[in-house]
Amino acid sequence: MQVDPTLALTSRLFLEAERTAQRFAAGLRLFVGAMLLFIASRAQADAPMSGWLVLMVLLYFAIGIASLAVTHPRIFATAWAPFFVVIDVLWYYSTLLVELFAYETPPNEFATMPVFTVLFVLIALAGMRYTPWALLAGLATFAVLDTTFYLTVMRGAWPGVPLSDDPRFGFGDNVFRIAAVAATGLVVGLTSLRARRTLVRVFATSAERDTVKTLFGRYLPEAVAAELVEGAGNVPPRSGIATVLMLDIQGFTRLSEGREPASLVTMMNAFFQRVEEIIYSHGGTVAHFQGDGVLATFNLPIPQPDHADRAIAAAVAIERMTHAESFAGTRLNVRIGIATGSVTAGVVGGAERLTYTVYGDVVNVAARLEQANKRLGTRVLVAETTAAVLEGPASLRDLGEQQLAGRAGRLRLLTPAG
Repeated sequence: MQVDPTLALTSRLFLEAERTAQRFAAGLRLFVGAMLLFIASRAQADAPMSGWLVLMVLLYFAIGIASLAVTHPRIFATAWAPFFVVIDVLWYYSTLLVELFAYETPPNEFATMPVFTVLFVLIALAGMRYTPWALLAGLATFAVLDTTFYLTVMRGAWPGVPLSDDPRFGFGDNVFRIAAVAATGLVVGLTSLRARRTLVRVFATSAERDTVKTLFGRYLPEAVAAELVEGAGNVPPRSGIATVLMLDIQGFTRLSEGREPASLVTMMNAFFQRVEEIIYSHGGTVAHFQGDGVLATFNLPIPQPDHADRAIAAAVAIERMTHAESFAGTRLNVRIGIATGSVTAGVVGGAERLTYTVYGDVVNVAARLEQANKRLGTRVLVAETTAAVLEGPASLRDLGEQQLAGRAGRLRLLTPAG
C-alpha cells in the first residue's frame, strides 16, 4: 500500500509538535515539583508535614522526570500526552484526599477553592497540543473524580472529617464549577482540533504547490517554474540584454549511428545533467535541450551584472569536464558559441503544452558561432559583444574579424586562451 508522502510528512511534523509540547509540559511539572519540594522543606522546619504529603510531593517530582524521559524520539508517542494529563488529575485528587485526612479540613470548603485554578492550568497544558485527546482524557478524569468526590464526600460524612454547613457550598456551586471547567476544556479542544485541520489544509496546499513547482522545474528553469506557479500559469515575456550560450556535441550523428536507442538516451541524459549542473553553478539558466544541443542564458530571467563573465567561465568548465569525464563509456567533444545582445524570454506553447525559450538575433549569432568552431579549429567562440561587457579580466585570444555563415558583415571573435 502506497503512503501519501504529504500525509506522512504532515504526521511527522505534528508528532514533533506533540513532542515539543510534551517537553514543555514536563519542564513545567519539574518546576512545580521543585517548588513543592521547597515549600515542603520550609514547612517541615516550621510545622512538620504529614509523611503522606511529603511522599505525594516527591511523587509529583518523579512524574515530571518520567514525563520528560518519554520525550526521547525513540520512545515518544502521542499516547503519552493523555496518560500524563490523567496522572496529573489523579495526583491532584489523591493529594486532596490525603490533606483532608491529615488536617481534618471540611471537604466542601477545600474542594471549591484550589481545584478550580489548578484544573484550568492542566487544561491550558493539554490545549498546547494539536490533538484534543489529552485534553478530553483530562476532562473525563476530572468529571468522574469531581462528581464522585461530591456525591460521596460533600453529601455524606466521613468519620473524623468535619463538614461545613456554609450555604455557599451547595449543589449548584459544584455543578457550575464542573460545567465551567468542562466548557472551557471543550472550547480549547475544538480550537486545537480546528487549528490542526487548518494547518493540514495549509500544509497540503503548500506541498501541492511545491510539487507542481518541482515538476515544472524538470521542464522549465526553476525561476520560471516558481513564477509560473505564483502567477497561476501566467508568466509575461521579458526583454533585456542577455548573454546566450549555445552548445552542440561534435560528431553526434556519427556517435549515434549503430548505437542502441536506450544506450544513446542514457548517454545524453548523463551528459545533459553534468552540463546543467555546471551552468546552474555559474548562475545560468538552461532554456531548453534540443537534440544534442543546449541553449542557456545569463542575465535572464535572473539579473546578473557579470553575466558575460559567468557565461565564459561556464563554457570553459564544460570544456574541461568533457576532457575529464566520459558518458556511458563515451568521450564527448563539444562546440560552444557565446554572444550578448537583446533577447525576449517567455513561456510559449498551446493550452496543453508549454515551453520556455528565448528569441532574438543574438540567439542566431550564438548558433553561428558554435558552428564556426569547426572551421576555425576552436572549441569555444566568444563574440566581441560579449567581450565588451566583461566585468573582470578574461584570458581571451583575439581571432580577428570573421565572416559567419548566413550573416551579413564581419564580426570580431575571441576564444579562451589555452
